Amino acid sequence: LLIFVNLIVYNSVNAQPKKIYPMSVGAYINGKVGVNAAEVPNGVKNGVLVLNGVDFGAVGYFPFSKTSNTAGLLEIGYSSFPFKLAAAGNSSIESDIKMNYVTVSPQIYFSGFTIGCDLGFHASTEIKNNKFEFEDEVGEFMLNIKLGGMIPIWVTETGRINLLLKGIYAITGSSYGIGEDFEFHPASLGIGLNYLFNLK
Repeated sequence: LLIFVNLIVYNSVNAQPKKIYPMSVGAYINGKVGVNAAEVPNGVKNGVLVLNGVDFGAVGYFPFSKTSNTAGLLEIGYSSFPFKLAAAGNSSIESDIKMNYVTVSPQIYFSGFTIGCDLGFHASTEIKNNKFEFEDEVGEFMLNIKLGGMIPIWVTETGRINLLLKGIYAITGSSYGIGEDFEFHPASLGIGLNYLFNLK
């Protein structure tokens, strides 16, 4: 799926006239589809939770070159990681889980593609229809890898609106899990928008 996303980014960016973007700052928002990508105990199964959680925050774009669109990105914001758990063989017994983090996200931007990470600090965990017993301890820190694209869809002299496509996977997991041996490792796909205001 991420390969497909990157093909979309490549075709979209290369179909546009060449324009070098200056240093800029702005804001972003995106929704997510998420799943727990880690092993769960016998009798429990992972499920997909659709558009339950919104990411938002501030973003900066810092060019590395005056002749190409290669830059550093820095996002600082509030991120949600949604997923579902259900009893195997009985989907009526389920829990919708949303883990919320304050995230600092350094990334590299290269002609429409983005790659980087999230450094996440736990803010809260929301559980709807709690049918499972979870440990009380909540993970204080989470490290994610992030891959996707940022496609300009509306460009003016003062700034631009970009379409955002993001795939995220939690490397470290969270100690807010099921039992002693099963941590959550949320994975998600997101789509959203940002607006970047040119500083010069």
